[in-house]
Amino acid sequence: MRTKNRPSNRAAPVYTCRNYSRAYLRHLYLAEEILAMRLNTIHNLHFYLAFMREIRQAIDEERLKEWAKSCYSQGNGEEDEGAPSADPWGSSSRRKSAGKKSQVGLIVK
Repeated sequence: MRTKNRPSNRAAPVYTCRNYSRAYLRHLYLAEEILAMRLNTIHNLHFYLAFMREIRQAIDEERLKEWAKSCYSQGNGEEDEGAPSADPWGSSSRRKSAGKKSQVGLIVK
């Protein structure tokens, strides 16, 4: 297919998506080329930076809980038995620990 040889998204803000096709990225990955890891890292860093930007904005606008619910609802539509509930702060998602929490949120026994 001719479109597989084109960059996956020329309008994307990510260098990797603008300049390399998915087929080429897959080839690099399967060939265990170091360039695959570098390009995937660029892509993943962009994703996480945008993700954290959205979280900070939701916190600033005091709508973090609604934002988190919308994140969970954007899944693939299939219910997994082990999947977290739609409300990450709900009582069903909190686990009781036997230890005492430190000030940074780590469990200390």
